Order: sequence, then structure tokens, then C-alpha cells
Amino acid sequence: MAIRSGTFITSAIIAVAAFGLAGCAGFLSSKPDAEAEAPAQIEAAETCAALTDPLSSEHNSTTEFESGQLDITAYSAALSDAEKGLQAVPVEPDTELSEAVSALLSYEKIPSADGSAPITLNDYANLISDVGLACENAGSSLTIRSNTGG
Repeated sequence: MAIRSGTFITSAIIAVAAFGLAGCAGFLSSKPDAEAEAPAQIEAAETCAALTDPLSSEHNSTTEFESGQLDITAYSAALSDAEKGLQAVPVEPDTELSEAVSALLSYEKIPSADGSAPITLNDYANLISDVGLACENAGSSLTIRSNTGG
């Protein structure tokens, strides 16, 4: 009887293991939901809102540099930090907004040691305007906060 009892227990363990493995195999081979397969779409509102801080920093540091409140070293550091912030902004690929942000990122904004800017203020304003228009066309808005002015 001890043999039968051992055989029964061994059979039960094998059966449980087989069903367990079959369940795991089924789990492993099941296809994930379509939502899990596709990366989440990045909303224009999220992108445009995320642009606020780095673009505000660029704007304010430029204003402070031009008014003599920042020296070239502090100005370059502020622009470098803002650029890192811009690079971290999530943007939906292959959109008008991604093209405008890419164009903005493609221009060197940090001035040379003598303080001369590698991009004109007019060119920079046009790039910002393009980003703002892309936000607007996507149903959102671009906000740049100014620390100076009226």
C-alpha cells in the first residue's frame, strides 16, 4: 500500500506540474493587448506644456545677458541647461510639432567667448514662432514666462 500511496502522490505531483507548465506555456504564448504593443501617443498638450520651462529659461537668460545681469559664463551655463531640458521634452514623432522642435534644437544658441551669438535674435524668434504655431495647429498652446518687462 505504501507503494500505491507513493505512486499516487508522484502522479499527482506530475499532473499538477504538467497543468502548471501548460498554463505557463499558454500564458507565455498569449499575445499582449494591442495597447501594450504600441507605444503611448504623446499628446501635443503634453509637449507644449513641457516646453514652457526650458524656453522660459532661454528667454529670461537671454534678456538678463543682454541687460548685463548675466556674464557670458552664467549665460552659457543657463542656455546649456535649457538645451538639456528641451532635449528631454517628449515629442510625438513625424508631426509638425516634432519638426518645429527639431529645428529649434538644431541651432546652436550658446554664444562664443566674445559674446557673439551664433543665431540671430530674429532667427530664434522665428523658430519659437514655428513651435508656437505647431502647438496651436495641434490644438494646444505654447507659454513662455518672462521674469522681466512690463
